[in-house]
Amino acid sequence: ATTESAGVNMPPLPLTPVWLPPERIASKEDAFLRDVKAHKIAAARQLLEEAQSAGSKVAIVTYHRDVAQELAKLAGVPAITGELPIDKRMAIIDRLAADPTAPIVATMASIQEGLNNLVAWHDVILAETYYRPASVIQVLRRFHRLTSQSMVTVRVPILQGTYDEEILATLT
Repeated sequence: ATTESAGVNMPPLPLTPVWLPPERIASKEDAFLRDVKAHKIAAARQLLEEAQSAGSKVAIVTYHRDVAQELAKLAGVPAITGELPIDKRMAIIDRLAADPTAPIVATMASIQEGLNNLVAWHDVILAETYYRPASVIQVLRRFHRLTSQSMVTVRVPILQGTYDEEILATLT
């Protein structure tokens, strides 16, 4: 899938939506969700490769655990999900934060449950949005804390015809 970028600013978190082409998606909800996830994974993979080739330390945030696991496998790192005990999550984050190039892949739920040391990542790919904009903002702000030394850039793959468009409009 080809993508095109448009810039949107939301200080201090600039969001860049990456529009995905509309596709003919089966009418069954499970087929629709499967297709949406496949497009999101492909777009996030492309954005990850672009950011890594530019030397960025990338964080990928997902809503669904299976999407996080698939993207973590592609990135070569463990997925940080709600099923991991908090001490294991923290150990993984500390190890990845110490590596100047290691990406991180985490679900929104695992970040909302107390992960505060995410300031090592300044390039965030919000691979999947969530229907509650306040939750999305809370998660993104964890990457930009007072101790952060750099601006956090957030890129969001948007699939036309999904609620992503409405969420993005609310966030900007």
